[in-house]
Amino acid sequence: MASTYTIQKFKKDLDLIPDRPGVYIFRNRSGRVIYVGKAVSLPNRLRSYFQPRGLIERIRRMTEEAARLEYIVTDTEAEALVLECNLIKEYLPKYNIDLKDDKSYPYIRVTAEEFPRVMMTRTLVRDGSRYFGPYPNVGAVKETLDFLRKIFLFRSCPDRKLVPRSRTCLNGQIKQCLGPCVGNVTAEEYKEMIEQLVLFLEGRTHEVERRLSQQMKDASERLDFEEAARIRNQLEAVKKLHEQQRVARASGPDQDVLAVGSYLDEVCVIILRNRGGNVVAKEHYFLTGAEEMPPGEVLSSFIKRYYQGGREIPATILVSSPAEDADLLAAWLGEMKGSKVEIRFPQRGQGRELVGMAKENAALIAEQRCRRSLRSQEKGMALTLALQDALELKRSPRKLECIDISHLGGEETVASLVCFIDGQPDKTHYRRYRIKTPTAGDDYRAMREVVTRRFKNADQNNLPDLLVLDGGKGQLNSAWMPCSKWSSLNRIWFLWLRMRKRSTCRGAATHLFFPAATPGCTCCSRPGMRLIALPSATRKHCASAS
Repeated sequence: MASTYTIQKFKKDLDLIPDRPGVYIFRNRSGRVIYVGKAVSLPNRLRSYFQPRGLIERIRRMTEEAARLEYIVTDTEAEALVLECNLIKEYLPKYNIDLKDDKSYPYIRVTAEEFPRVMMTRTLVRDGSRYFGPYPNVGAVKETLDFLRKIFLFRSCPDRKLVPRSRTCLNGQIKQCLGPCVGNVTAEEYKEMIEQLVLFLEGRTHEVERRLSQQMKDASERLDFEEAARIRNQLEAVKKLHEQQRVARASGPDQDVLAVGSYLDEVCVIILRNRGGNVVAKEHYFLTGAEEMPPGEVLSSFIKRYYQGGREIPATILVSSPAEDADLLAAWLGEMKGSKVEIRFPQRGQGRELVGMAKENAALIAEQRCRRSLRSQEKGMALTLALQDALELKRSPRKLECIDISHLGGEETVASLVCFIDGQPDKTHYRRYRIKTPTAGDDYRAMREVVTRRFKNADQNNLPDLLVLDGGKGQLNSAWMPCSKWSSLNRIWFLWLRMRKRSTCRGAATHLFFPAATPGCTCCSRPGMRLIALPSATRKHCASAS
């Protein structure tokens, strides 16, 4: 059952909402979903959003922006949890906690096909594939895959569905693939080999050794000594690697350790992957909109977002604070995993030590990011002010956009637009344009099209203070007309960049020359650029702008 209310109507009809579990959805005036939540009791939970006090800043801003409210009633709280996760993944609401990572970690992916493939990936997709990692860098993944290819002869061809062939590829001919494409191995035999590879990646090398020993024995009994020798070499390689990786503790549980650390407005969650008693990997994420939330609520939101992405779910998750709805989350994870999952807040022993170590590292990472961000902001503002002084502008060019045209021999013309706000790259506003009009290498026409598309339906609140064009006066003239509306209102300043070997120029334009290291010019020029020029007409706009 689903219902939609305006916020004003909702406040009046709050008592009419059924006292049932469910999911609620806030939308803004344009209909965009801005927040999704779940509740054991919908009216009790929704009533809390309209209390005069007690709301954290993020939720207060959300209620001020919200214009419509929808809710969906479910039979159980578990159903509400699953629905909430699916809706958050679908709509990515701005006021729900979001995971921000410094980088995209590489994983090893084992596909769910008749003859599975093993490959590196940075994207986790819930298509039945199994993922192992994360690995610290691409080099570590490639090194692992190279080693796996020497032990397990899995196919490396890109075909999702194998097409029968008359003869195997080169890998099959040099005994680096079992050759499923030519029927050298059945699907069951191939999957058995893949299961051994999966056990190996999970760190269960003893089980791999046991299976290989049995296969070697069976091959010997069949008098297939060549196959027995191949399996013997696999077994020796696995044993050698196992000896190299052995540390003080020979065994232990499979656990993920989750801890929250914060510094000022930065909130970091760190994950330590403990497999077989050894910490084998670490990754961390920064959460937006979580600075005022209690750690238990942060961990609950993080667990829902993180494990829904298809990542490996361990048997035990250790947390640095009691997680909100821990039992419900454990049941949900157990259903996805197919076996029991436990979420624990350890009070003593090795678990407490691991959580303490993770919590300390999370706080240090949050502090480091915060300090780095403050330094970067200070540097960006200094560059913006220096650019203002260099160009003699009355107002600081806080938002700067740069456009460049590129083509391949007059064909496949494209344009790129990059954006800086307060001297810092704003990659959410980066754009790449495929030029639609036939240009045949005509940069002027391409520039006119890009600027027209950029400013055709532009909102006044989304305009740059300074538009930088890579080129000369022709590019500037091409860009001038499409946005003359805004330039005539002194809303946009134009700047064009070009390289000159000597500080001389012709024509009526007013030119400004700067050395390569002039402060402020580095944020809008690339290495080698020496000339920043403004036409005299544009200079008038700059002088009169306020």
